[in-house]
Amino acid sequence: MLTMQKSSMLVCVAMAIVLIWYISGNEYQGHTYFPIECEVTGEAEYKFIRSFNIVMDERCSDVCILQWGRGYSFCINNPKCKTIRITDGTGTYDEVIENDCYPYVFYTNGVPSEYVFLDSNGNELY
Repeated sequence: MLTMQKSSMLVCVAMAIVLIWYISGNEYQGHTYFPIECEVTGEAEYKFIRSFNIVMDERCSDVCILQWGRGYSFCINNPKCKTIRITDGTGTYDEVIENDCYPYVFYTNGVPSEYVFLDSNGNELY
């Protein structure tokens, strides 16, 4: 799995199929998140397959979750979120977001039984 960032477009790559997260808005207005699935047809060339409705996490703003493929794709655009703690069949692990890497797209291969968004002190975001 590879994640790339291109201005307002974030891409999760899984073989020849990609999930592209488009984000509209700026620091002065609310954001809209629009993920679409595409087939890679060439270098930086994509063929639209379908779009999705997302789930905005109710616990904290600017965190989106989409069940995609065999796992979950997370789009984190909240700089207070520093870690995603994921529990699945293999155990619990942390996906740490480096400073100034927002928006951040992460894909977990498999459906987690639990995921928690943490601040820099390890406290759960609400």
